[in-house]
Amino acid sequence: MAATDVVFSGLYHAVGFTVSVSVCGLDCGDYAVSIFGEITVPANSDPDGNFNGGYLAQFDVGPYDKLTYGDQTTRIDLGDGVGGWETIYVPVVIGFTYPSWGMPLRPMAEDQVKSPAGPALGKTRRTHWLAALLLNTQGISFGTDGAVYDPAPLADPAGNVFPKNTLFSGVWQQPLDNDPSFNSMVAWQVTRPYACTVVSIEGFLETSER
Repeated sequence: MAATDVVFSGLYHAVGFTVSVSVCGLDCGDYAVSIFGEITVPANSDPDGNFNGGYLAQFDVGPYDKLTYGDQTTRIDLGDGVGGWETIYVPVVIGFTYPSWGMPLRPMAEDQVKSPAGPALGKTRRTHWLAALLLNTQGISFGTDGAVYDPAPLADPAGNVFPKNTLFSGVWQQPLDNDPSFNSMVAWQVTRPYACTVVSIEGFLETSER
């Protein structure tokens, strides 16, 4: 099927608000709901340009499958550009974006800060590197408490960055840029509709003795 814009209707509860759209796992952006309770999502509107009929058709479960996607199942009518139409039933989520954020407790014990002089109370520290074990993850950013969060360009061992519709599982490492403080806890954030499971995370500390 040809690339085509898609109109989603029935959003009367969100008239005047801006909503985020996820279709078949694609982040299709943010749109203001019209007075008619509608939004129009342009073709190829996701970061990798996959939002088109050919991609969406792969997820079609037909009109009678109410279990695979549950309440996310949505009917979409796609045009082929020459007057023909195809109806598919795929997962769609439309709602309000909010950030998901996580951070382990402050490193304090001697074994956590690797300090030969004992626990870390009253000592400044700086986390300069992190390693995280991720499972089925995309769209994640890392930083430290109160610092800027840098997007993680999740990639394969050869350095090829995964598209946003491909989930990463494995160990990810990257440097962190932050100043010494009494906190310096590693943190992560996901601000778009992406899957993310942080199995374990560790920061590499530089501790100042007094």
